[in-house]
Parts: sequence; structure tokens; C-alpha cells
Amino acid sequence: MKMIDDCILPVQSINRAFVNGSVSEHVVDFDLESPESVVVDWVAHNLYWVDSGTRRVEMSHVDGSSRRVIVWQNVQPRTLVVDPTHGFVFFCFCYLTVSLLIARTGLFSSAKKKSCK
Repeated sequence: MKMIDDCILPVQSINRAFVNGSVSEHVVDFDLESPESVVVDWVAHNLYWVDSGTRRVEMSHVDGSSRRVIVWQNVQPRTLVVDPTHGFVFFCFCYLTVSLLIARTGLFSSAKKKSCK
């Protein structure tokens, strides 16, 4: 989200830049509604993010290539954590708008497993 005076505007792209802020470029900039909770798998060099607008967890390589949806059914995902040493993505979501759950999936799969309530 970008702040302009006291307004918050949704950002519809995922960008990267050098630490000093130079050379900013779009990594993913299409078919996004509200990307948030962007995390990096530093072992395999992949990006993972939640899009609360499309209700999906997605991934791509750090350059934006090979993008795919890994979680999309009956969830409202909110936050992510990656564990690349064990091959998991953990995410918090609301299941059918009733309860808050923490689940995990493989770094490259759409098979999710509920961890706890």
C-alpha cells in the first residue's frame, strides 16, 4: 500500500529494487488485486504472496517468471511464512469466513494440510 497524505491506495504490483532504492522494477504486475505478505524462498529463489482480493496464494521465481497459484479454494489467506529447508509454506486464513486457521502446503503444490485452529 502507498500512503498519499492520509489516504491508503492499493498497490497492484510486486516490485523490487536495490537496497538504496535505485533501479526499481515490476516483478509481477498483472492479475493482482491486493498483493500482500510477500516472502522470499532464499534457497530456491522464489517469491510467494497472498492476494486477499483474489483469495489466492501464489508463487513465481524472483524475476516474476513461472508464476502459478498454489492455494485458491475456500480460503481467505492473510499472511505467509516459508520454511525452504523443510519445503513448506505456512499461511493463515479464514475458512469459509467462520474460523481462523493456520495451514501448510508444499512449496510447489496445491495440497494443503490444516495445522491448527
